[in-house]
Amino acid sequence: MISEARLNAEVAELRRMLAESQAAKRAAAKPVPPHAAAASAPRRPITPKAGLPAVTELETVVDQMVGEVKGAYRRHPFAIALGAVAVGFLLGRRR
Repeated sequence: MISEARLNAEVAELRRMLAESQAAKRAAAKPVPPHAAAASAPRRPITPKAGLPAVTELETVVDQMVGEVKGAYRRHPFAIALGAVAVGFLLGRRR
């Protein structure tokens, strides 16, 4: 049979281990200031690869596409909602 003194000693040891673990987590989780994280990150200029549009051209195309979708929603909201329901139904029936 285990004695009460031995159980108390084991509980004290477990509490000590828990306190050390929590202290280590707190020390590791110290926040890094944003300026320090940004300074340590390598900075490379964004250059377009061969055959790919420049970043500004890509942004323009994406903005145009978003504008067209928003315009279609404003002109035909019922059709967009019906299409969303149809896509949801088809995805729900898929196995």
